[in-house]
Amino acid sequence: MMYCDPETGLCYPDIPSDAQADATTATIDADIERVEIWYSTDPTCSHCWGMEPAWRRFLYHYGSHIKYRYIYGGLRKDLYAYLESGYGFRSVHEIADHWRYVEQLYGQPLNTDVWDIDPVHSSYPSSIAAHTVRLIAPEKEDAYMRRMRQALFLEGRNIAREDVLADCAADIGLDRDEFAVLLKNNVGNPGFEDDLRLTRQLPSNGFPTVLMIDADRNARVLPGGQPYTNLEMVLLNTMPIEKADTIPDVADVLNVYQSGTTREFAEVLQMSHEDAETALEAAGARREDAGGRALWFAN
Repeated sequence: MMYCDPETGLCYPDIPSDAQADATTATIDADIERVEIWYSTDPTCSHCWGMEPAWRRFLYHYGSHIKYRYIYGGLRKDLYAYLESGYGFRSVHEIADHWRYVEQLYGQPLNTDVWDIDPVHSSYPSSIAAHTVRLIAPEKEDAYMRRMRQALFLEGRNIAREDVLADCAADIGLDRDEFAVLLKNNVGNPGFEDDLRLTRQLPSNGFPTVLMIDADRNARVLPGGQPYTNLEMVLLNTMPIEKADTIPDVADVLNVYQSGTTREFAEVLQMSHEDAETALEAAGARREDAGGRALWFAN
């Protein structure tokens, strides 16, 4: 059953796995043409959200050099069956407490209201929805994942609900009604089932886990929430590219990401929290409240 380890930053799904332990290297049975990154994750994984500032900074500097994909591993199929099992968390209040711990650990804001108002009864619907977007508009998958996570972790909305998932689709420019029909028809389910099978075979089946795979199919495995420096170091040891050494311009970062938390912009801009807010205000960014947390938007 699902369990989150506060020391490693790994959350384990409630599916069986062939992995005996979290490995640091592995050989991947797949055709790899260049360095490829597999990010094993779940839309409802709090540690994955905590790692978002580092992941955004990593993609800002190195995204054009790599090919990456998300593997949706199915964190929690049924919340109430999990709580009744007595394994790991025993109540939604304990999950909320864990989220507060994650917020302190990473500095990335988390709104725990969802656990008091409308608990996320399963992570499967959001993963299936992500696969639906991958089928109909693959170029929007990143934006959809991001919109779901903002809805959950900042706005306190239950992204296991079809109406919320359809709202998120509309927010990234997809037709809401058409998307709702696709959800009801489970068109994303086969892709998600493939990811569940793949997750069972990975050297680490916890979330988040990043695998950096070279052309010889050798993978470096980074289990748990990773700082930017770890992601960068392993990439530079995997492929012959120069280390990024320029500090981004705030206007360019706003243009690339369009929105983000103060913590995320501070990470990418390599500034303190206070300096990042000052820079964002000077650049004309719009600040909005999201569940009591600041969210910045490009104008």
